[in-house]
Amino acid sequence: MQYQSRRFGLAQLSFHIFTLLPLLSLPLGGALADPAQPAGRIVNCDHGGRLAVAVRNARPGDTIRFTGTCKEQVTITTDRLTIDGQESQGIIDGEDATCPDVDSGNPTEKIAGLVEIDAVQGVILQNLTVQNSLCDGIFFRGSSATLRNVTVKDSADDGIDSEQAGITLEESSFTGNHENGMNLSNNSTANVFKDVVSFNDNGRFGVLIHHSLLFVSSDATLEANSNPQTGIGVFAGAELMGYTGSKLTVKHNTIQGLLLINGGMFLSYTEAEIIDNGNAIAPPEAGSAGISLVDSSVFSQTGGDLTITNSAGSAPIGMAADNSTVALRMAANSQAFSISSLSLTFGARATLMGSILNISCDGKDVLIRPSEYTCK
Repeated sequence: MQYQSRRFGLAQLSFHIFTLLPLLSLPLGGALADPAQPAGRIVNCDHGGRLAVAVRNARPGDTIRFTGTCKEQVTITTDRLTIDGQESQGIIDGEDATCPDVDSGNPTEKIAGLVEIDAVQGVILQNLTVQNSLCDGIFFRGSSATLRNVTVKDSADDGIDSEQAGITLEESSFTGNHENGMNLSNNSTANVFKDVVSFNDNGRFGVLIHHSLLFVSSDATLEANSNPQTGIGVFAGAELMGYTGSKLTVKHNTIQGLLLINGGMFLSYTEAEIIDNGNAIAPPEAGSAGISLVDSSVFSQTGGDLTITNSAGSAPIGMAADNSTVALRMAANSQAFSISSLSLTFGARATLMGSILNISCDGKDVLIRPSEYTCK
């Protein structure tokens, strides 16, 4: 009898051990925890949640999902943090958030944007809106980040501002910002990587690049339309590059579609449409044209389809180059280069291939190749 009782006890112990073994592999949160769910938390700003607090307490690799309108300034200082607006239900709004005066000379002042990404790597912002900032919409300082399905609108300054940043853009929009849609500066790099990324209807430039690089990847489209000053400005040795299969659309900007100045470079295999930009009533050196190149700048298009049509004003100019270089070389896969008119002044150099309706030159220092292209 005693033997039978001991056998029963051992059997019962074995049953409990084998029942508990699968549970030992579960996370500490309990049997209902989902190991596939990334670390992080959910914030509802319409019910008292604070996105800035969640961001401040995040750990590297966390994902924060938020909904509602978060009326607060958010500073990201955590590597590999993902902030997800839950299918665009999340809004970061600057209506009640104070932006300090970054030009005040205060050495302790660090905030320059409603969202600031400061000295971190691998950040992802997705499916969200940043709006009504009293300074920049998103400010990058020494950081790398991906913006995916992000809208930045109605900022008092730039939609995006950057210093020494690496930015990847996918299916995003920057509109109604009072200065520029995007300002790339101080050795920053931006990649229009996927789908359509638009910089339309901003206060000055759609995109302004200086001492930086912007490139458009294959199968991606960059739009810079209907900006009161210039679609895209490439200044001071900056570069705009388009890879094979990419597309650039620059339409209906008030002064010029594309402005390259002081060594700015456009190097492209892209399909480019630069149409109906500029009032075209000023002389070429004033820079009113579909494309203007000034002071040792370069426009080089090899392959892709290039269409430059500037029909505004009484004397429309498709492209104006002053002391700069224009190179249009048709590759085997190109259909056509079409420019309504080309004006070359003061030491300009042009290597041409394609359909150019009118070429005008001012000065003996202009050089055109091949010889069948002549000045009128």
